[in-house]
Amino acid sequence: MRNIILESKRLQSLELQIFLYLNFVEQERSSIEKIRKAFLGLASSSTIRKIVCNSSFFTFGDDDTVGIMLVKHKADITYDFEPDNPNSQLKLSGKTAATGKNKSLKGVTLFGIGYRLEVNVIQNGVGNWKLNIKKLEITDLGNQHQRKMESNPLHENGDHNRGYDTYRS
Repeated sequence: MRNIILESKRLQSLELQIFLYLNFVEQERSSIEKIRKAFLGLASSSTIRKIVCNSSFFTFGDDDTVGIMLVKHKADITYDFEPDNPNSQLKLSGKTAATGKNKSLKGVTLFGIGYRLEVNVIQNGVGNWKLNIKKLEITDLGNQHQRKMESNPLHENGDHNRGYDTYRS
């Protein structure tokens, strides 16, 4: 694992942009030269190389290509879940979560590229629900690679009319 965290807001912003570029445009893997051309004017070649080399989200191949680290991570999540129906159940990546405000759940698995969180809301009958993820903290990368996302990274309202409703972010 790398031992340098990107502390500058500018570098963190570029790190996120490179991550999104690899995830959605290049479909997971690209050459460092292609990434440099895509971010021409935003960062120098050496800055892009520094970001990719020091980020815990990327991996280098033998052919000097850059890819997204494909792993499962654990996270601690603080959330509000307010369903209309008192019999509603919330599952975050398969773990049963409590109903109410300022609830937290530890050890939730985030999947694959982009730290995907699977959200399932199960209830009988018709009803609405509101889910507000207030804090998500990756807990298994080690202190130097810890990432935090706070202040409403995901706010979702649901409409449930079929007996089973799934939202995936």
